[in-house]
Amino acid sequence: MSHLFRSIMNNDGSIWPSGVEAAAEAALPDFLLQRRWYPAKDAGRPEVTLSALVPFPVPDLPSVVAIWQVTPPGQVPMKLFVPLALVTEGLSETAQVIATSRTNSGEIIRLVEAFSVDTFVHAWMEALLRNDDKASGELELHARRTEQLAETGLASGGAYSIRRGSAEQSNTSIRIGDSTILKVIRKLEEGIHPELEVSQFLTGEAGFMATPALLGWVELGSRTGREPVALSILQAFVANHGDGWSWMLERLSRLSAQDGDGTKATEEAVSWLRRLGQRTAEMHAAFGITTDDPAFCPEPVQPQDMKDWIGAAQEMAHHALDGLAAAEERLELETLDPVRALLAQREVLMKRLQAGLPNVSTFARTRHHGDYHLGQVLVTDEDAVIVDFEGEPLRPLAVRRAKHAALRDVAGMLRSIAYAVAAAERSLPQALPAADREAALQRLREWEPIASRTYLDAYLDAAHDAAGCPSERADAEQVVDFFMLEKALYEVAYELANRPDWLAIPVRGVLALLDAEGRQ
Repeated sequence: MSHLFRSIMNNDGSIWPSGVEAAAEAALPDFLLQRRWYPAKDAGRPEVTLSALVPFPVPDLPSVVAIWQVTPPGQVPMKLFVPLALVTEGLSETAQVIATSRTNSGEIIRLVEAFSVDTFVHAWMEALLRNDDKASGELELHARRTEQLAETGLASGGAYSIRRGSAEQSNTSIRIGDSTILKVIRKLEEGIHPELEVSQFLTGEAGFMATPALLGWVELGSRTGREPVALSILQAFVANHGDGWSWMLERLSRLSAQDGDGTKATEEAVSWLRRLGQRTAEMHAAFGITTDDPAFCPEPVQPQDMKDWIGAAQEMAHHALDGLAAAEERLELETLDPVRALLAQREVLMKRLQAGLPNVSTFARTRHHGDYHLGQVLVTDEDAVIVDFEGEPLRPLAVRRAKHAALRDVAGMLRSIAYAVAAAERSLPQALPAADREAALQRLREWEPIASRTYLDAYLDAAHDAAGCPSERADAEQVVDFFMLEKALYEVAYELANRPDWLAIPVRGVLALLDAEGRQ
């Protein structure tokens, strides 16, 4: 690792003092555990070593592009993008500090995450606006822009504001000016990034407009022929009223409180879900167009695909139920009854999954969103804009780029609607009188099937000719029900590992799905 650092210093030793990478390796484990985008916070203190370093000259700000190999205890290593910058004490007030040291003259110097410094963000944007390339040894940093970037009014050397998002998840979002947003990708894998290729395809060849336009990207390449790694993506900013999750919860809170405009609020929510169903169908139709691009060309579902999907769902069921059985003795009383009811239906569940898909396939495997829920949709007046096409970040890149049943997205959204209702139930004030609480619960539970059916009907009405949707409506609904059951089982395993106090929500969801299918 130190040899790589020295070779970079030989190019321009003045921009980055010797030994900083060792200080970063020592301090980054604790720094990462405090970051919302770090994907293994619960695993314990990781080991960190430098994987790649590329000088990134910034006026008056020593900085480098740095890739780190991070190994959480008991887990496989991952590559994370954490660029570094050195700032004096006066400039570090809002920066994310990794380590602090003092010079021989007594001046305090802080090593910080570079994107937390506006000067670095401006330099990053300048490289993108100019289509710059930077090289160091075998490594090459490529910045690329699309034609749509000119329409935003951003220009090299121009002035624009920088605002950082407060709801970071697996990436870091930075608002650039009034019309663009920069997504910094933290967890890296070699190969084409799904967000990048899907944005190019949807807003280019497919002409799908209900997603932000791709404006540019920066990737790290190699002269040895290794596949590039996407580091950041610049997209058009869409003015909105928030994501679908927070927007929906606000309306459900009015319904549960039965205030003066509770009925109006939930009517707005149902109307928006109808539009969301249409937009989802349009997205899937775009994924199903005939194209020469093998990464997006639809492929007929084969019997083996059906067997694989059933096998994967049954494997998930065993994983979830085995986890419940092992945790049974430490579960809260309110969760214990539904858990025991589900454990008693293991055989029924497995049989239901085995028979869960249609006997004959009349649809195609296509690309799809892959991590579709209310939080992945922006509310824009009465419309919906779909974002975040990178798939589930913890899954391998090949899995996130694979073609599948697009109706998995529909199932995910229906489960998200059910979760929103459950979250609204949990948010009811503790001091609410028993009669009022029961009335609020009743209103929420009566609303859920109306909302879900509205979304599903709107989707199926608009998707009847899409390659990824079965030609018979009954077959389409059967596929959706199958993937809803698989999704709810995934939620059981997730909540058991991460939020045991939410466990009753997906467990009851699985029971409800089994009960509904049993009555058909």
